[in-house]
Amino acid sequence: EKEKEKEKEKEKEKEKEKREREKLKKDIKNSYTQIGLLGVFEAKLSESLVLLAKLEDKDSKHDLQRHLQKSLKIIESMEKCHNDEIEKSWKKLEGLGVERH
Repeated sequence: EKEKEKEKEKEKEKEKEKREREKLKKDIKNSYTQIGLLGVFEAKLSESLVLLAKLEDKDSKHDLQRHLQKSLKIIESMEKCHNDEIEKSWKKLEGLGVERH
């Protein structure tokens, strides 16, 4: 009876680890997707900065430039955050015996 109980516990633990691995893999994939989307946004903002350089009105140009630069900083910060989350997830996965690829 105790053997069956131990076996059930082992199975539960294996299932729990499997779910955790799957969740971490999904989190990593989602973070990479978010980074990709941020890259597209970043490219569009950079394009806007180029167009901005062609504007004539100095005050409007300066205000828009500051706004776009703040947006780029936010994107960079978000990318760093996602990369940090990916690294944490990989470390947890490696702790569960999953090799990094």
